[in-house]
Amino acid sequence: MRRTASLLATLLLTAGGWAQEVTYQHLEQHLGLAFDDDVRQQLVPILRDFNTLEGNRSLAMAVDADGDVSVGYAFSANRAVASAQALAQCDAQRSEHIDVHAACEIVHLNNQMVPTAAQLKAPYGPDDPSFVWRVQGKQATVYLGGTIHLMKPALYPLNQALRGAYQASQQLAVEVNILAPSTDDTAAIARLVTADAALVRAAYSERLMEHITQFASNNGVPADALLGMQPNILSANVAVAQMAALGYDPASGIDRHFLLRAASDNKPVIELESAAQQLTLLTSLPLEDQAKLLEQTFEELDDASAFLTEAVGSWLAGDAQAMFESTAEDFDDPALAAFGRRMLDERNAAMATKIVELIQGDRDTLVLVGAAHFGGPQGILALLEQAGWKAEQLPRG
Repeated sequence: MRRTASLLATLLLTAGGWAQEVTYQHLEQHLGLAFDDDVRQQLVPILRDFNTLEGNRSLAMAVDADGDVSVGYAFSANRAVASAQALAQCDAQRSEHIDVHAACEIVHLNNQMVPTAAQLKAPYGPDDPSFVWRVQGKQATVYLGGTIHLMKPALYPLNQALRGAYQASQQLAVEVNILAPSTDDTAAIARLVTADAALVRAAYSERLMEHITQFASNNGVPADALLGMQPNILSANVAVAQMAALGYDPASGIDRHFLLRAASDNKPVIELESAAQQLTLLTSLPLEDQAKLLEQTFEELDDASAFLTEAVGSWLAGDAQAMFESTAEDFDDPALAAFGRRMLDERNAAMATKIVELIQGDRDTLVLVGAAHFGGPQGILALLEQAGWKAEQLPRG
């Protein structure tokens, strides 16, 4: 945990150092490099233009090992749109300059520097622990991998431990197969995400309504449409939009990545849960308590970069306890404690039971579960140990 915290402090050291203008010197300081004179001359007019933009400003860059760069920038009322446009512009410029081989990433959003994949990965080597464990049964080997559902594309390729676990496995087990929802799940999703707008509105404070109205305006949807959603579903959408603005893509999520590979390789996929089960749990919380979580999501949007940096750092460090503690903090409110136990402890117990069945089976399996489910006294690792199974953490490789 100390290592992850140190990484976070280092990466965020320059995050708030300038309120208005960004210069190439700021970018050099943030990226830890010195551009050559040609690149500096290229950046000066770009950044001059960028600094005049109003609204949500996003700057994307690709910087390869030789110092060649590609740049894109945009602004919009919608943060995610600004970042998508900046990335598209950066990619278009990169395709015109074959010397730039690095991926485009968001490096600045709304007066805050955003850590790059290279910075996030830098402290960790092949001998450091991964977020992968191996459990040996009598016949089957089961690999347990923690997932993050949205990832920076530039964080690929993933470490060898995770790639090797997939290659060594005959089948894949996930929480939910998001690529192939069942008919029952599809029907349940349509039913469970909606709510009575009048009841939802009654649960919302005026401050929360201000957030929702602004979010609706920024996304070009009527506020009334958002009032017809379960607050926890809206909260998830708000969080995903902010993560996308920081360059974290649902299409690059670890579970999705391996589900696509399994489909291509014709590997069987096992579900540990169902989408209907997950949504039933999310929407079972009283509206007033869901509203607390939604307001918390809005209030913490400006801290999303720090949270993601810490979460990805913990994942890269193979620190299951840090991932658990970070998630458990969301349920510190006594009114939310029981919900937190159901979200983590009860689901962990159900998934651990199914994992034990896989360990006692005869097929090697890679199990992918959200990284927050591994740590803690009721986490999957502790439950497997209580059941008599030893989980060996693998090096990154």
